[in-house]
Formats: sequence, structure tokens, C-alpha cells
Amino acid sequence: MRVFLVFVFLQASLQCLAQSPKYYFETGFELYEKGDYQGAVENYTKAISLDPDNPEYYYHRGVCLSILVKNEQAITDFSNALNIKADYHEAYFERAYAYYLINKIDEAIQDYDRGLELDPENGPGYLNRGSVKFDIDDVDGACSDWKKAVRLGISIAVDLVKEYCTSKG
Repeated sequence: MRVFLVFVFLQASLQCLAQSPKYYFETGFELYEKGDYQGAVENYTKAISLDPDNPEYYYHRGVCLSILVKNEQAITDFSNALNIKADYHEAYFERAYAYYLINKIDEAIQDYDRGLELDPENGPGYLNRGSVKFDIDDVDGACSDWKKAVRLGISIAVDLVKEYCTSKG
């Protein structure tokens, strides 16, 4: 009888774990790492349904949606993450990129600005904001950002500075 009760307890514990938001989040992350972005989205969605107040779940689902070129949905997820955690600089950077991909340049720059206010040592943030500025013919702004990215160790920015900013001092 005791063995049966232990078995039932273990089975119930495993079933609870399988239905926990953490389980779905971790499964989603494993699928993301394997390149199964749609499967990851499905698992992150289950995690969100069980714990809608966790900004990480929205953020990670947004990353996968962006990879799947579902940028409007990704923006919604990054916004949800930011509504829960206003200082989530990674969500600002990802939302900025999603805005850029749908040609919402002002919103992209605003999000890069806010992300860099929160994380001023983020080299990729400067690199990406500089590239957006370059696309709208703000070469001075682009060069300033790319030079900051170089100082922060982003090697690809060196080539951009050499090619587009040499006469900019």
C-alpha cells in the first residue's frame, strides 16, 4: 500500500510540474535553442496562460515571434513585458528592432534611446541605433553611436566608422 501511495504522489507531482509555467517556459527555451520557434511560441503561450504577470515569458515569446517575422505580435509581447517591468532594457532593444523591421523608425529610435538610458554600456544597442540613424540619413548621429559601440568593444562597428565616419573626426 505504501509503495502505491508513493507512486501516486510522484505521478501527481510530475503532472503538476508538467502543468507549471516554469515547465512550459523551460520547454519553450529548449525548443528556441533547437530552432523550433513555433514550438517555443506555443510553450511560452502556455506559460503565459498560467502566469500572465511574468515579463520573461512575454519577452521570450516576442523574440520568437520576431524571428518568425510576426513583428506586430512581437511588439505586443515586448510591450506587455514592459508594462510588467518598466526597466526591462532588453525588451526595449528587441521592440526597437521589431519597430525598425516594420518601418516605424521614430518608435525604434525612441526604444533604443530608452534602452540605452537603462543600460548605457550596451554596445549592440549603440550599433543598432546608429544603423537606424544611418538609414534615415543622420550620418552624424550614426557615427556618434558607432564610435560609442567601438569603445564598448563591438568590433563590427570599427568597419562602419572607417567606411562612413572617417571625415567626421
